[in-house]
Amino acid sequence: RKFHQRVATYPFQDHNPPSIEVIKPFCEDVHQWLAKDTRNVAAVHCKAGKGRTGVMICCYLLHSLQCVSAEDALNYYGQKRTFDKKGVTIPSQRRYVNYYALLVEKNLNYKPVVLTVKEIKLDPVPNIFNSGQTCIRLVISEWINGDSSKIRKVYSSDVQDMRRNASDVTIRLTQMTQVLGDVKVECYNKHKMKKKEKLFHFWFNTFFVCEPAVTENGNRENKHCGQQEKSGHTNGMDDSTNFRFPNNQMRTHSIGHVGGSDNRLLTLNMNKWELDGHKDKQNKLFSADFHVSLLFERTDVSEPVVGETLSESESSSCTTAEEEEDGWESGESTYL
Repeated sequence: RKFHQRVATYPFQDHNPPSIEVIKPFCEDVHQWLAKDTRNVAAVHCKAGKGRTGVMICCYLLHSLQCVSAEDALNYYGQKRTFDKKGVTIPSQRRYVNYYALLVEKNLNYKPVVLTVKEIKLDPVPNIFNSGQTCIRLVISEWINGDSSKIRKVYSSDVQDMRRNASDVTIRLTQMTQVLGDVKVECYNKHKMKKKEKLFHFWFNTFFVCEPAVTENGNRENKHCGQQEKSGHTNGMDDSTNFRFPNNQMRTHSIGHVGGSDNRLLTLNMNKWELDGHKDKQNKLFSADFHVSLLFERTDVSEPVVGETLSESESSSCTTAEEEEDGWESGESTYL
């Protein structure tokens, strides 16, 4: 009944990116409405009207070809929406604008890709762990079938006691842990005399994981994204990220289908400023060169192993000591 039933809702949680599967329907909906009449106006809003609103507007600017790159769209929105040009600032939200820019530019058909998580590495060890009085826990969860209101926990690591003066933290997943589509990784610190605290989190989508893992001889076996290259430190997706494609044939296929169905190791690398939920400008928690690396194996299955399904309310808080280990975020549950 609102506005003569000319209202559509595309919900996702505050301070988080949308499911990648929500973006295109939103853009098509807006485009169809604006094309009906030159006098039509589309009003896009969330709670504050900046972060989540900005993600969707930037994606529409790309969808409608009014902007040619994610950087152009993000800069344009920042200039028009704010005085300080800080429109969409959360790294994962900016990452998803980059994702959609790639889909539009390469004319790719998105299809969820199943990956098996083999290892997660933090390098170097966060400064907060050097006291030897802290423990670390990692939690991996994902949206269910692209639904941004239902989240499934697929992995929660055992509490890892930190050795004093360790050079890095490597957690190898011994159980089969498969992820599909939009994935959230959370890292928690538990001091032996204090409550747990979240150090950082980030979102990524498995469709866009295409960086070959480094082999023993120091090369990347780059069947997936292009030619073989020497190894070196690589960052995750930021505003300047360029995906490599060996030929134009890939433009009509999803990234997950490129190079055949054989399993191989892939990696995702996130530097410090590509992580959400920390404001460590003075490098007190993390060194300037801190990064998180995930090692994956491509998986020849259509559906991942089913984990524990949590509703929004169940995933937003913990009330007992056992639940505290799960580390679910207790943030706002507002929607676009």
